[in-house]
Amino acid sequence: MAGNAVTVRREDVALWVFERAHWALPAIGAVIVACAHHPLMGPVIDQGGDNADHLLNEYALANAAAAGDNPFGPLGLEFGMPLLRFYQALFYLVGLVAHLVVGLDVRTVHNLLVATCFALSPFAFCFCLRRLGLRRFAAGLGSLTALASVGAFGNSFEAYHGIGIATQSMGALFFPLFVGAFAGMLRGQNGWAPAALAFAAAFLSHAAMAVYAVLAGVLYLLVVPSDLRANWKRLALFGVFGAALVAFWALPFVSHTAQMRAVPDSVFRGDAKMWWFTSVTEDEMIGLAASGRLLDDAQTPEGVAPDPLDSQLRKISFVGMHRTRLPVMTMLAAIGLAVALLRFRRSANRFLASGLALSLLLFAGQDDFRWLRFLPLIEHVQTFRCTYLFEFFAYGLVGVGAEAVLRNAWNRVWGRRGRLRMVLAGAWIAASAAGVVAVGVQIAWLGARFIRPHDQKTVDEVLDAVGSIPNRGYPFRVLSTERWNVFEDWLASGDYRPVCTHWLGVGPSAGMQLCSSIGIDPEKIDLFELGGVRYFSGKTKRIDGFAKAEDRRGRALYERLKNGKDRRGADNGRNLLLDSGRDDFLVSRKAGAVVVVCDDAQWIWLVRSWLSKFGRRAGRVDTPTPMRVTRGGLRTSGLLDTARAIVYAGAPEESGDAEALAAFAAAGGAVLPTREIRGVPAARAGIGANLWKALATAFKDSGRSRAVGAQVAVTRFDDPRRSNQRFAFGVRSAEPFLAVLPAEAVPGWTATLDGTDLAVFPTGPDLVGAQVPAGSHALRFEWRMPGWHKGALVVSILALAFALAVSVRRRRR
Repeated sequence: MAGNAVTVRREDVALWVFERAHWALPAIGAVIVACAHHPLMGPVIDQGGDNADHLLNEYALANAAAAGDNPFGPLGLEFGMPLLRFYQALFYLVGLVAHLVVGLDVRTVHNLLVATCFALSPFAFCFCLRRLGLRRFAAGLGSLTALASVGAFGNSFEAYHGIGIATQSMGALFFPLFVGAFAGMLRGQNGWAPAALAFAAAFLSHAAMAVYAVLAGVLYLLVVPSDLRANWKRLALFGVFGAALVAFWALPFVSHTAQMRAVPDSVFRGDAKMWWFTSVTEDEMIGLAASGRLLDDAQTPEGVAPDPLDSQLRKISFVGMHRTRLPVMTMLAAIGLAVALLRFRRSANRFLASGLALSLLLFAGQDDFRWLRFLPLIEHVQTFRCTYLFEFFAYGLVGVGAEAVLRNAWNRVWGRRGRLRMVLAGAWIAASAAGVVAVGVQIAWLGARFIRPHDQKTVDEVLDAVGSIPNRGYPFRVLSTERWNVFEDWLASGDYRPVCTHWLGVGPSAGMQLCSSIGIDPEKIDLFELGGVRYFSGKTKRIDGFAKAEDRRGRALYERLKNGKDRRGADNGRNLLLDSGRDDFLVSRKAGAVVVVCDDAQWIWLVRSWLSKFGRRAGRVDTPTPMRVTRGGLRTSGLLDTARAIVYAGAPEESGDAEALAAFAAAGGAVLPTREIRGVPAARAGIGANLWKALATAFKDSGRSRAVGAQVAVTRFDDPRRSNQRFAFGVRSAEPFLAVLPAEAVPGWTATLDGTDLAVFPTGPDLVGAQVPAGSHALRFEWRMPGWHKGALVVSILALAFALAVSVRRRRR
């Protein structure tokens, strides 16, 4: 009996090992990822790419929590929306909670999250491929080979060490988990609650994942036969709770994106300066596929003649890679695709092959395939980000191809007899192990080479340089003269980030145009003011142009501020800080405000046009300043008393602006509509490209007085906690004036004058403005979360609690 018991245990162990041996492959991948990221352990920051940008966002959230600000509100950053309404919300939220609860340094939390997410992503990808229906070792091999593309998907391992890896780490973990959980729900392997939770995690991990999670779910329902009659309840619960879980993020994000940040990918296609947004044509894609390099690095080594296909592959991969490999991955993917097409009846093969075809079409975009516009959320897809989706499906096919090759080779070896079989088997196992070791060594070497962290001492020194910036005047932003240099980004971490970043295509609509027009010309101080920029930072030798800039009367435009001491008592003088010296609000002291009512695409065009026309004469009294008002807000804006012209695009009858326009025209104001408005005499209809000529004529013929603007005395009452959501001022003026708070005009900003509510509106461009009457007043600006935002947050919290309870109950049962 004892012998039999031992035999049974051995059989059980052997069966257990056989059933789970494929998990050794993602485990190997996790070890390799951990080895590659070892330079990031500790309170350091990677010098490359976007890591500094993302870490600054986390610092801003931590500072907001310390000041008592609402983390879901605006924090003075230039993205055009609050951070937790921007992409990567879950990464920021988890990092913030870990920092506040555990007390770890923000940099340490950031690095641990990046390394942990990437280390777990091979397991997530393997789980996904298994739930889709792939064989065990096909799933394991897919997860291991995907390390060439950072965890589960992405451009390439080397590329992300050069461009910044924080953005993709959490998406690489949760997107595969969602696809696997969704397929498992329809196959009866799990319930609706895990699928909804995985959907929410993928949705919140990255804005691109929000789109791809929806696309992947729809695609699976279309190409994989599912018993909808048996699953309709699960699907309904999944849909309801999936939407509820992301309501706090999705509703404000979509609303804000639709209203204030409409800069679609198609705007930049064909622009040589923005090549990473450019779509890839069908011919280019076919040529790349025929070359056998679609999944392999693009850039040829130094000293070798460049391949003409390099530039085309760079369009797909978004950044230049550091070395070229043999097209092994592409060939394995081709073999996997052939196997999938031969066995197309299998659900996993059908899904992977169809997904690969869809993702290839997305590279060409809606310009080449008009029917793509009917896909959900497709208008928010940026071409270069389709790499994530493409490689997700491609590396699944790589696993299928690798398993087919290895299984065939193993069968041939195992079919031999005698000692030769053992010799060949040993050689095959040794070669496989050597290959895994070689890949691990290479990736670990790449991590050591391309992750270049600043040590804690250096980072602390630069952080200390901004610690003594005086908190006076209106809130400020910091402009960097070295846009790509991490030091200047760090200098902005005290309150505001640089107004200019490399995300020209996805920043705020008008701020992007200001940034590109301002450049680093120190004499454009009026444009800096319009952009909400007050302080400037940089190394002494790179910022001399600002330090020496003078106005026409020979007075210095900028005041040099003392940096004070760092935490070790040493001087921080080498980090130069300059103040534009503005101690009052931006006031409409030009030839009178031009009220603009338009959509975002028109506003972008107008800002670009205005800057090109008046960029060098922004400070002159005869220069009209555009101030934006949303539709339906003319009557309450307070601008109609001092404005000399209104540019109106759209149908005022639909927004209730018709009466306000008629009264404005009757008082002598000029109305410039894009089409005829009943009851409103137009100075010039159909303005088109002749806007500024029409404005010049309208100003000349206007019967309204020319408001030059008053001298305004402003005293700011500092909040000891340096809030970015609460501002108090004492103001004194002999005439009415327009007060502009240089903060993004997101929904929720309020103003009070002597305790009475005061209307606020977006001003030129996209800042918070209010019309203040003459006299001495107490003026306050405060951001309060709108009621429907609070409702969405409560819905998400309740949905999270219920979904977790259902998941725990199901697992216990």
